[in-house]
Amino acid sequence: AAVVDAGGVPPLVKLVRTGSAKVQEAAAAALASLDADVAHQGSIIKAGGILPLVAMLRGASAAGQAYASQALANAAKHSAELGQNAIVKAGAIPLLLTLLLVGKAQTPAASALAQIASANRANQLAIGKAGGIAPLLALLNGRNTDAQVQAAAALAEIAADNPETQDSIVKSGGIGPLLALLSSRTYIHTYIHTYMHAYIHAYMHTYIHTCIHAYMRACIHTYIHTYIHTYIHAY
Repeated sequence: AAVVDAGGVPPLVKLVRTGSAKVQEAAAAALASLDADVAHQGSIIKAGGILPLVAMLRGASAAGQAYASQALANAAKHSAELGQNAIVKAGAIPLLLTLLLVGKAQTPAASALAQIASANRANQLAIGKAGGIAPLLALLNGRNTDAQVQAAAALAEIAADNPETQDSIVKSGGIGPLLALLSSRTYIHTYIHTYMHAYIHAYMHTYIHTCIHAYMRACIHTYIHTYIHTYIHAY
């Protein structure tokens, strides 16, 4: 991007840190637009952009919070340690969960949670333990299509290869809303099917395996009990 090539990221980060509310909002919007190349996010991280962007989640305008959420979603794609984990260490998870309740920031906040959780077991568990599943499921029942899509993506990332979070989603009533969305608009169907198929398959595999294991154990127990009882009686 021209902004990165011209060395514009450090000044933008400085404006996010020290500018007025309107200036912060404009600077965060510029940083949020740098999503075409993951390498660009390294410039934001190197300039110390994580902490001031997380701070904006707490006290900026609604638009500023939305821009900061999107900028953090982009930064999380950079790497696990410098992106995802740095954002979590800065205290972003509870702030993003709060923003799931705010109309303008719902979609980027859900997107940020999805990116923070992506292929990161510790962050998956952290979002679940912070109470993140319920508000994401609530977004699935809303009317904001983009928010629904990003909430489904976040739930998929939180559940990916993680039986503990999968179980939490199911216990929170997540299967019904997800299946309901599969019959909605075409592109939502495609998106959710792509993200949730692996999750549902993994959960059902675990569930069926558990049921079969319990059933077989009961059958074997009954068989052995009957056999021994018959043998003793005959003897």
